[in-house]
Amino acid sequence: MKLVLRVLAVLVLLVIVAAFGAYLALRGPTIPYAELEARWATPASHYADLGDGIRVHYREDGPKDAPVLILVHGFGDSHFTWEGWTPVLSQHYRLIALDLPGHGLTEAPASYVLRAADLAELVVRLAKNIGIDHFSIDVKGQRLFVAALGNNSVEVIDLSQGKRIHSITGLKEPQGLLYASDLNQLFVANGEDGTLRVFDTKSFALITSLKLGTDADNVRFDSGTGRVLVGYGEGALGVVDPRTQKLLATIKLAGHPESFQLEKSRPRIYVNVPDANHIAVIDTKQTVAATWSTGELRSNFPMALDEPHHRLFVGFRKPARLAVFDTESGKQIAMVNCSGDTDDVFYDQENGRVYVSAGEGFIDVIKQMDADHYQPISKMPTAAGARTSFFVPELHRLFLAVPSRARQEPAIRVYEVIGEPGRK
Repeated sequence: MKLVLRVLAVLVLLVIVAAFGAYLALRGPTIPYAELEARWATPASHYADLGDGIRVHYREDGPKDAPVLILVHGFGDSHFTWEGWTPVLSQHYRLIALDLPGHGLTEAPASYVLRAADLAELVVRLAKNIGIDHFSIDVKGQRLFVAALGNNSVEVIDLSQGKRIHSITGLKEPQGLLYASDLNQLFVANGEDGTLRVFDTKSFALITSLKLGTDADNVRFDSGTGRVLVGYGEGALGVVDPRTQKLLATIKLAGHPESFQLEKSRPRIYVNVPDANHIAVIDTKQTVAATWSTGELRSNFPMALDEPHHRLFVGFRKPARLAVFDTESGKQIAMVNCSGDTDDVFYDQENGRVYVSAGEGFIDVIKQMDADHYQPISKMPTAAGARTSFFVPELHRLFLAVPSRARQEPAIRVYEVIGEPGRK
């Protein structure tokens, strides 16, 4: 009996020593993400910013037009769990193998806790993040430019024929697009390498590539100054001269900028900064003159402007709401429910409506009763993940990007906007 007790004591001691050793190993200094990425990232690595400080790392393999399999690892592991399965599964599926927050190369705030109840939502958000992203249009030439982020290309669609006529390939996560009609140039912001690439839209030859920083995103044209504005990095708007393709100035922000809108009657810019939970207002000096808190609303990504009525429309994902702000006071004056995972909002001044496209699979149509009152009037079913859209008032058309999903072919859907009889 004493011998058994001695053996048990030795085993308990060994367990304690092993546990203490593991504790000492795990309590070591945190390795910076940049160092981890340099060591473990591969050519198949991709990153998706899901908001709230979560930047998901995932590996993508297999044909892009194949059915999608999202591979989720267990606790304490990483996407490398699936490394042995990848060569076989990638022959038949488009594989998305992700690192959960707090694992592998996925970044998350130190306070973030991954709960089982949140896992499904996280996977859905990542799935909706991967796909077709932004648009621009050549109205005179009847050409639609589509940033196909998942394909690293820009697709050129002939609207008169309803078919693709060209692909600009070899891009690095193309996101924001801007067509400059007077220059016959297309500006393409690339998220992966942080470049703004400029193409001739007659030959589609690359004119120049301007390195801005990381995660180059939305692009806008400032008609008052004749400059191009690009959101990028952890918090900046770059001011670019479109004729020389030179960076003239940088406007610092408190976080990565999502959608932003410019007034035409005065030099003022409104910027969604979801990581800071506010809307930044940039003045004539190209500095942040004010910030408007979003309160309990989170993940403010899309934005539209009704300049005549001094109203700013902001789409939120947490919870799913469309909020209306007074641009003179910065106060929120109205709020309505909208579909989940909204990514684009447009104001139709001619018909007094707001269009909200959401990855939940709907386009919400909201009626502007007057400057302070809004009423949802339609909820049109679309397709899973179809959250990116582009409204062209000159054509009375709304274009919706439908991403590739299992049993769902990628497509551009065209919706005709019908005016209201008698409206002035």
